[in-house]
Amino acid sequence: MSSATANNLLHSLLSYKRENIVTLIDNYGNDAMVEVKINTIPEALKDIILEADMLKKKYDFILLSIKRNDESIEKPNEAMIMLDDTIVIFGSYANIKSVFLNIE
Repeated sequence: MSSATANNLLHSLLSYKRENIVTLIDNYGNDAMVEVKINTIPEALKDIILEADMLKKKYDFILLSIKRNDESIEKPNEAMIMLDDTIVIFGSYANIKSVFLNIE
């Protein structure tokens, strides 16, 4: 493998790592339950303590749980999302993708 090919492959892998991974758990019309592996904090959520009411009003989704290291936090009223967290969210699938994948 040439060094240019190796560099392109490495760049692709590193770029992939920086993207969040959104996995659909179940679909309920326009709403969905999804798991999101946080590889990059969305700009809209950086350095913000997320409150349950704020998420519902502003983004139309609910944070159901956060898995951080070996700990699981169920239905947090207030939380800050950190890199490498795995979160479960329920709500507008379009809004979830918009926030976590930057998709309109």
